[in-house]
Amino acid sequence: MNSFGVRRNINSWFEPHLTDRKQFVEINESDHINLRQDKYLSYYIILTHGVPKGLALGSHLFLIYINDLPLNVKEAELVLFVADTNLLTI
Repeated sequence: MNSFGVRRNINSWFEPHLTDRKQFVEINESDHINLRQDKYLSYYIILTHGVPKGLALGSHLFLIYINDLPLNVKEAELVLFVADTNLLTI
């Protein structure tokens, strides 16, 4: 956010949305042949990159997050549309 000129108090508004985030994941391991569910695995993942979905600021933060992506991909052409990114290469 600093590289876009967002400083001090205003930058602190974004900090809770971008730090110390966790995602809960649950995986069902099942036996597809016998149609038996063996066990569930569940755990939290600590996220270090990206922006959260479902927030009013989420879409704006995502656009800021991917803003420099086309400048950093040299060997392909990028097509960005809303939340989709296509990488075109030969």
